[in-house]
Amino acid sequence: MKKTFLYSVVISLLFMLTSCKKEKSDTDSTDYYMSAKVDGVQKTYKINAIAVKLQVDTVYSIGLSAFGDAATGERFFLDIAQTNKPITTGTYVDAAAEELLVVGGYNPGTTDDTKIYGAGLQIDNNPRLQITLSTLTATSVSGTFSGTYYDEGGDGTGTIAVTEGKFNLPLY
Repeated sequence: MKKTFLYSVVISLLFMLTSCKKEKSDTDSTDYYMSAKVDGVQKTYKINAIAVKLQVDTVYSIGLSAFGDAATGERFFLDIAQTNKPITTGTYVDAAAEELLVVGGYNPGTTDDTKIYGAGLQIDNNPRLQITLSTLTATSVSGTFSGTYYDEGGDGTGTIAVTEGKFNLPLY
């Protein structure tokens, strides 16, 4: 029951972040970004770079997202959700725990679901998705992330390595 509720909160948050316009906005600042090496290739995302922190009943979550290319929809997103405990600074690792959900996604700029990558859904994910929130204030969040991402939205067998991930985002 708890896991189902967590998934529904995360899906709602992802829809909210996905529905953000991919046009130039106040969050398009050189100060705000997500960046990572994707299979060794450095990528930086600054369009609609945003973080949203929510509480629904006893579920706390934070979603992080940024677009790299407004025309293609290339983007990264990360999500942390947990029950009965607010999101704070620290390291969150995807695990098969009922009270914690740590997921991520990478869209290389496609509408083909089989070519979109996800992390945090595979039991044998190695290395596991790890998100560290080093700074979390009322107005911003920064930290690091890395892990193995699987194609087909996280359910496939093809993988990419996401390393040296960093983010500095405005928090709403």
